Amino acid sequence: MRTPLFKQTSSHPHLMLAEEYVEGPEYSCDFTVENGTVRVIRLAKKIKSSVMPFGTIQGYILPGVLPRSVGDHSLHDTLLRGASALGIKRGLCMVDFIVSNENIRLIEMTPRPGGDCLPHMLKECTGLDMLKTGLDFAAGLPLALPDTKGVSPCMAIRIHAEKEGILRTIDCRKLAGDPRIKSIHLTQKPGHRIHLPPGDYDSWLLGHVIMTPLETQHPESEALAILKKIEVSIDGEKPGEPR
Repeated sequence: MRTPLFKQTSSHPHLMLAEEYVEGPEYSCDFTVENGTVRVIRLAKKIKSSVMPFGTIQGYILPGVLPRSVGDHSLHDTLLRGASALGIKRGLCMVDFIVSNENIRLIEMTPRPGGDCLPHMLKECTGLDMLKTGLDFAAGLPLALPDTKGVSPCMAIRIHAEKEGILRTIDCRKLAGDPRIKSIHLTQKPGHRIHLPPGDYDSWLLGHVIMTPLETQHPESEALAILKKIEVSIDGEKPGEPR
């Protein structure tokens, strides 16, 4: 089959990936595991997009607040068992998970800190340098970590292209003077060629904005309003143009 979901990655043509849809809030977490103990560095809630391709994360909210039915003990126990299943006895790890029916469902766990816009958000909002933290942990030095659960709410919003083509401009001038904006990071420059999922999940990401939300009850709506102020100009591809 030509669909990317069923792309053959083995010599057995009958093999395919089967996934289960799990409904619930989604989170991203950095943690350390050492001497049978888990220490959570940060927990962020993901902002899911309802209009972009399935699974697209529009941004992150720090701190992430778990449902009352899931306590710290349950989280730590799940992270420790997940790391143990992967053979990780000591490491600085990142994990994505969904809370569904009062249970933590792990999506991904890997022995590295979270990437994308998360390090920028942590640096801007808590002063935590994840690169230094990772190096200190690898060297066996004691970690002085900020209280990321007690920080003022902060958001990282990802900027995605809405169509394929050649990026002409990204204009963020309408955000100038907005007291909510802490920083703007543009990762692509004019001339960049954009392809949309499922063909490419990287080229359509153009950067991110770090901000302090005023509306703590519905920060997702505030994030989308900020994105609408960013003007992105893209020259559409011509039919038959090579990619």
